[in-house]
Amino acid sequence: MQASQFAEAIVEFDRAIELRPNFPLALNGRGYARMRLGQYKQSLSDFTSAIRLNPSYTNAYHNRAAAFRAINQLVEAEADSVKERALSLR
Repeated sequence: MQASQFAEAIVEFDRAIELRPNFPLALNGRGYARMRLGQYKQSLSDFTSAIRLNPSYTNAYHNRAAAFRAINQLVEAEADSVKERALSLR
């Protein structure tokens, strides 16, 4: 991901998720790569799965808010931004 090779990163995250399906970091990473490629619906699914596994995962809320903004779902984006801020204050 460091070199902006998002398609290649998705392949690597797929492998990590195959090995550890309940690994929120890999789901969030794959979601971020998908979002950078404009695959917003798939990225939202990954971010939501990461949040389901770790409801305190602030970065997943941040990324999901960005994906929601990208598809003009502003109410959902704001809700995730509020949740991220609340978790950051803990």
